[in-house]
Amino acid sequence: MTGNSFRRKADWQLARLVAHFRRKEWLPLFQTLTGIGIAVFYLCIFFSFHIYNLTGQSVSFGLAAVVTLLAVVMAVAHDALPIAILGVIGGFLSPVIFSAGGNHPYGLFSYVILIDLVALGAAYFRRWRALDLLCFMGTVALYQSWYVKYYRPEDQMLPALLFVSIFYILFLAIPTLYSLTRRLPEGVESLTLIAVDSLFSLFVYYNVLYRDYRYALGFVVLAQALLVFGLYNVWTVRVSRDSRTAQSLLIIALALVTLAIPIQLKLYGVPIAWAVEGVVFVWLGFRFRESIVRIGGAAALLLAAGGLVHRLPLHSLPFTPIFNLPFGSWALVIAAATGAAYLFHTRGEKTFELNEAIQWQAPDGLLAILAFLLAFILAAALLTMECALFWTTRRMENYANYQFDSLAVLWSIIPMATLWTIGAKRLAKAAPLAYVCFGLGGLVFLLGLGQYNHPTAVLALNATFLSKVVFISVLWWAAWTVPKIGLPEFERETALAFEVAGNVLLTVLLAFEFDRWSHHTDLISRRMGLALISAAWAVQAFSLIWVGLMMRKKPLRVLGFLLFGLTCGKVLLYDTNELEQIYRIVSFMATGLLLLLATWIYHRYSAALLGPQPAEQAQTPPEDQP
Repeated sequence: MTGNSFRRKADWQLARLVAHFRRKEWLPLFQTLTGIGIAVFYLCIFFSFHIYNLTGQSVSFGLAAVVTLLAVVMAVAHDALPIAILGVIGGFLSPVIFSAGGNHPYGLFSYVILIDLVALGAAYFRRWRALDLLCFMGTVALYQSWYVKYYRPEDQMLPALLFVSIFYILFLAIPTLYSLTRRLPEGVESLTLIAVDSLFSLFVYYNVLYRDYRYALGFVVLAQALLVFGLYNVWTVRVSRDSRTAQSLLIIALALVTLAIPIQLKLYGVPIAWAVEGVVFVWLGFRFRESIVRIGGAAALLLAAGGLVHRLPLHSLPFTPIFNLPFGSWALVIAAATGAAYLFHTRGEKTFELNEAIQWQAPDGLLAILAFLLAFILAAALLTMECALFWTTRRMENYANYQFDSLAVLWSIIPMATLWTIGAKRLAKAAPLAYVCFGLGGLVFLLGLGQYNHPTAVLALNATFLSKVVFISVLWWAAWTVPKIGLPEFERETALAFEVAGNVLLTVLLAFEFDRWSHHTDLISRRMGLALISAAWAVQAFSLIWVGLMMRKKPLRVLGFLLFGLTCGKVLLYDTNELEQIYRIVSFMATGLLLLLATWIYHRYSAALLGPQPAEQAQTPPEDQP
């Protein structure tokens, strides 16, 4: 018996055995023998090409493709995934086995497309995610191998872009075809494959186009996003709009659009575009009732804020305040965040409670608050930097003093405007935002004392002193305003805290002002200036006791006596050692007289002022008697 007849007989016997096991429904043996038969086919093609030189490269490729197609068809017909996997593995190994060297991208990738189309056909009938993943991995491996070895920008750009685009489209279709045709939900594996496919395509586009064709790359990425968005639209029509797959496709499309912005634009164009994108996404999210799109809009706004911070410092050279490009860019992002907060506030579903008048549905309510806080923080930071850098970039004499003067006024206006708005809108639960602003204003106040050195010889009537007085006045105004906001459990304590803070800062400010004045005037010496500090403190203490009596506020009276104690301690421990004898006498006499006057007034009028209130005011409980 000749060798050929023996092989034909062996093949015939193997085929009969496979058919027998199939009829008996012995699937493991059927799949094993079928796999052996497919492997024998590949081996025959290998020997024909490499050993006996009976077939050329093209013929061998064609035969391998036919065997792969046969294996997948048999697998689909008999619902045997292992057979399909074996066939596809053989198909992707064929270019490696039958390669004769040389760069032939069109032939190679046309063959790869053929195998992927076979997998696409299988996906129409079977939900084999392992086969889809195997095809993707094989495609990526062959493409990257060719790219690393043969790609050159001058003559290989066309095949590189053409075939990666075809692969991108194929692997958008392969994982979703089965579900689209049968209107079934999709699993995590398919969504992961779509995301990885988009990332791989983006990676290739970036490597090919970024260096020489950056602006074209931006449009290519937008085209990627449009393809995914198109698939999302098809999915919503064929399967479901509210499914996890639809949401995931929408997220991928939004992410690609967001990534295209820093590729296409530069400098402040990136955060501005992200901010505009954020507002548009929020509006579209409400327009089409897609919460994912609204969340994506909020994320884009956050990216815009990060883009602004990344480009700090705001200025490095002298500039025109407000009317400059960085300020305008920040202002546009702030306006976008404010617009998004307004959309969340006016269109969000009402279940998330902020106060008795405003309620939203989470996450709309939370996103409204976050968008507003983002706009507020960016606005406060922008104004602070604009004021500070205006003086810093000019480096004029004593510029730090003017810098903190302007910041003190700014951080008097910001908390005052915030608290007034909260009171006007009756947003009691937003009051902590104003308190934080007052805290930051106090920090600016204290930092400014380190640069307290105005050159004028005029006492009190100078920008440095008056700018600090503005903040102290705002604190006292806040003490009057807080009870009107509507926090009965905290209003008294908070108002008292503002009042006390204002008086404490005034005490510190008086000391700095008299000390500064003594250095710049010829009217008094430095030692006399120190004595005048004690006198000023004594006057302030007397005023606190008197106001505390008139307004029936025990904390102010206590604060006045504490300040008298501080004044007496300064006189005894410091003034007696540092001042000349005449100044000591003046300091002792002035402090003593004011203390005696305060004591006399307190005992003379306390009974009348702190006694029972008139009948018409009896509904308000009087303050505890001293």
